[in-house]
Amino acid sequence: MSTWLSVHPRRRMLLAVVGVLTFSLVAAGVLVAVKLRTNITVLDVDDALAQTDEAPAQPSVTNSTASTASDEDAEPQEAAQPLNVLVMGSDTRQGQGAGFGSADLIEGARSDTTLLVHLSADRENVTVVSIPRDLMVTLPACTMADGTTTYPYDDRFNAAFYIGGPECTIRTVTELTGLPIHHFVVVDFTAFERTIDALGGVEVCLTRPVDDPLAGLDLPAGVSRVDGAQGLAFVRARTSLGDGSDLARIERQQEFLASLVREATSSELLRDPLRMIRSLDAATQSLTMDADLAWLPTSAGLARSLAGIDPAGVSFVTYPNVYNDDFLTVRPDTSAALLLTEVLANDVAWPLRGSSERVDVPPDEVAVTVVNATGRQDQASLAAAALSQQGFSVVGLSTAPKQRRTEVRFPPGDEQEAQTVAAAVNGARLVPDDAADRVSLVLGSRLSVSDLRTVRVAKPDPATTPGSLGSSGDVDWTVPDDGLEQGGTSTADKATCAS
Repeated sequence: MSTWLSVHPRRRMLLAVVGVLTFSLVAAGVLVAVKLRTNITVLDVDDALAQTDEAPAQPSVTNSTASTASDEDAEPQEAAQPLNVLVMGSDTRQGQGAGFGSADLIEGARSDTTLLVHLSADRENVTVVSIPRDLMVTLPACTMADGTTTYPYDDRFNAAFYIGGPECTIRTVTELTGLPIHHFVVVDFTAFERTIDALGGVEVCLTRPVDDPLAGLDLPAGVSRVDGAQGLAFVRARTSLGDGSDLARIERQQEFLASLVREATSSELLRDPLRMIRSLDAATQSLTMDADLAWLPTSAGLARSLAGIDPAGVSFVTYPNVYNDDFLTVRPDTSAALLLTEVLANDVAWPLRGSSERVDVPPDEVAVTVVNATGRQDQASLAAAALSQQGFSVVGLSTAPKQRRTEVRFPPGDEQEAQTVAAAVNGARLVPDDAADRVSLVLGSRLSVSDLRTVRVAKPDPATTPGSLGSSGDVDWTVPDDGLEQGGTSTADKATCAS
């Protein structure tokens, strides 16, 4: 007699019910996966993307029982790689209604918002770099929709999307930053709105009430929960919020995305499978991405690897820039951009880690010369950018014969200032020098980007501490005295009110 027939009738019925339920759940999972996959538009731009071994291999039918093996018997998986994902917000008006101009009046599409998202190899840190749309760059040769190829020329960054779509934008970012792009996603207005609505709204905070009929934005001062339409208006409005510049709008977009990250990583969402499915269904509609990222095992594996990330590990920064003479467009701030891209290229968390000890003299009271004794190019500029960003006055750059250790040389009476400089470079050795006329940072060959630190001062000025405006949930919204400096970094565990 077969094993099945030998089971008690009631137990057979129970097993049958369990089997049907199990099959139903599996079938539902498959249907959900298929539904999510069919939402996505796939675009082949493999020639512009960097190759990566991050995606899991497609399982074969003969390996279908491999998942039943114990964790102890499983083969160790290769360590994850850092990934760079380019997220482009298309401003196409197709299918989005009358808001912000109709498709009949505004032809084509530009990258209204472009974010370079760096995922660390350990998936504990995410750095989101906003690239200004008005950044003047050299656009590479790109293929247009009609098949013709353009010549390289200088233009605003967002022209790349208009000329050659995602592929041209990817090539432009790669040439601008020197960083490989592994995946891309294009999000239009509709997908943005649906995602916010599926999350149940996102919190925003305003220092004053805003009534902007043109943008469809009517919000009181303080904390509000906005729906998709209001959220889109919040991140796109110019005349009613900030100073009207694209850089001010970028800061507001970063604040909004930080709030969205907190909402998406909330325990309520992660514990509600149906809400999660609805959110994913909404988020994947009107999306365009590369085939590898659109493949479910890749996207699901990436999502799982980021599921436990702390919002404090998600940081937002604007690509370093300075205004051109027209005060309308900007150009890269070469030294500061070098620092940011080197940090990401070496998979170092941004902002830089804090120094192990606090110092008594703040960086803005210290003048220092930087000497490159590494034997490598650009290291003095790199360190100078890290120091200048913190307020140090870098009064000179020079080179010297190669040496291993990084030293901070200082004249008599400048030991405290030297300690502040040493705090900015992990492992730097203090060396008194009677012949020196000021503090000098001599970079040794053992220096790496991961050694750079953010100096922590023993007694921060209370006047710079943001004042509390109010709170909602676990997030404290604050009003900064001066706001973030242009190019400053914010993290997703903190929130500030938009002007």
